[in-house]
Amino acid sequence: MPPPRKRSRLTRHIRAFSGFKFYLGYFDISVILNLFQNLPTHLRKGRGKCTSRFTLHTSLKKRAAFTLAEVLITLGIIGVVAAITMPSVIGHYKRQETLSRLKKAYTTINQALKLSEADNGEYEYWDSAFSLGSSEYLQKYWLPYFNVLKICNTYSECNYKNIYPWTRMNGLDYTLTFSKPALRIPFITTDGILYSISSTDTNSDGSTVESSSIYIDINGSRGPNTIGKDFFIFIRVKGKGILPNCHNYDINSIKSNCSKTGAGVCCAQWIIMNGWQFPKDYPY
Repeated sequence: MPPPRKRSRLTRHIRAFSGFKFYLGYFDISVILNLFQNLPTHLRKGRGKCTSRFTLHTSLKKRAAFTLAEVLITLGIIGVVAAITMPSVIGHYKRQETLSRLKKAYTTINQALKLSEADNGEYEYWDSAFSLGSSEYLQKYWLPYFNVLKICNTYSECNYKNIYPWTRMNGLDYTLTFSKPALRIPFITTDGILYSISSTDTNSDGSTVESSSIYIDINGSRGPNTIGKDFFIFIRVKGKGILPNCHNYDINSIKSNCSKTGAGVCCAQWIIMNGWQFPKDYPY
């Protein structure tokens, strides 16, 4: 009986490997055997072993790779999903930033009031801003208790476009004089928030009256410079400190004012009433 033929090393490896199909994942062992059987005779006899192994490895790699079309389709799907979700993500981020900066500004000005009261007595006994004038009133009672970056004697000094830089929620101009020595002198703090503490105001008939309003632009001149979006109004109340404008209004009046057709001067009160969150029907 002739001696049994010796199998080549490559043959032995492949046949031993056929008992472990699970190790190859989704590659069927029959594919490997077919590849081997189609190799040239001189490779199956043992010559060119390195070349045959390289060819086998390359074939398996080709089966595992993604085609260019598959990659492009995947990237296209990712792009569509991003285009749909990004506006919502950006909008949510802007709303949260607005709430955070508004709360910071409200906290900062109330802390400044408490510090000033510690040095100058209770607010209700301070000298009238109407009698002192804006500059002296600020220098005495407010500026020492802020981290002031710049005082805005004119709108251009703080990068605003004109003397009436703000608009109402309904799109109409808000005719509030930005800066005037007899009325108010705004200032910007190191965190980019603008505070404008009025001393006097002008009636429609031109007469001058004392004002307790505080105007806060939470991001300075960056915009949108719209009441209720980045510009909010507070008032000084003797015996109670600083409160949001319309703090004594009923909820229906507040909602009506803080709407797409309203002036927006009650919006800070609505946000605070809602636990420092935008209500669902808030016109942001």
